[in-house]
Amino acid sequence: SKLGDALLQYITDKPFAQVSKMEIKVSRQSKNLMKKEIPAYLRWLPIQFFHPYARKIWGVGEGNMAVFNFESESEVTKNPLRFNGELYLLTGIHTFSSAVMLAATFKDYKLGTIIGEETGGLATHFGDIFKLQLPNSGLSAGISFKRFVRPGGFDDGRGVLPDIKVSPKPDKDDIVLKHTLKLIKSKK
Repeated sequence: SKLGDALLQYITDKPFAQVSKMEIKVSRQSKNLMKKEIPAYLRWLPIQFFHPYARKIWGVGEGNMAVFNFESESEVTKNPLRFNGELYLLTGIHTFSSAVMLAATFKDYKLGTIIGEETGGLATHFGDIFKLQLPNSGLSAGISFKRFVRPGGFDDGRGVLPDIKVSPKPDKDDIVLKHTLKLIKSKK
C-alpha cells in the first residue's frame, strides 16, 4: 500500500486514504506481532503508551476488535511531476492485494476511468497475516487478523468494478489496452 500512496502522489493533489476503516482482531498473537515491529532494544517499554494503534489495541480485551477510522489522511505534497491529464486504470481478474486498494482508491475518489474487468481481489478485504503452527498436526498456517474497508466506506462483497467493461480474449492481443488507447486517441 505504500507503493500505492507514492503513485497517488503523482496523479492527484487531493488528500486521500486507501482505506476508510481498519479492524484488528485483538489477541495475544496480534499484540506480539506488533511488539516485533519495534526494535529489540525498545521492546521492554510498554508500547501501548507510545504508539497510537497499540494504545487502542491494548485498550480492548482479547477476542474483541480494535477499530480505526481514517479520513482522507495522506499528505499530498507539491509534485512538479504530477500528471494533470485524464487518467485510465486497467484492471482484471488478476488484480489483487495492494493493487485492489489502489483501484478502490482510484474509483472511490473518482480519479479517472477504470477499464477492464472486476478485480480478482475484494475491495473490502482481509490482510496482514501472522504465521502459526497448528498444535495437533504441526502444520504451518497463516491467519489474517485485519479487515480493511475500501475508501468509500462500504462492503458490497465485490471487487472494484470497471467503468468500462472490456474482457480480454485468450491468445489475442491485449484488447483492454487497445480499447483504452483507442479511447484516448478519440479524445484528442
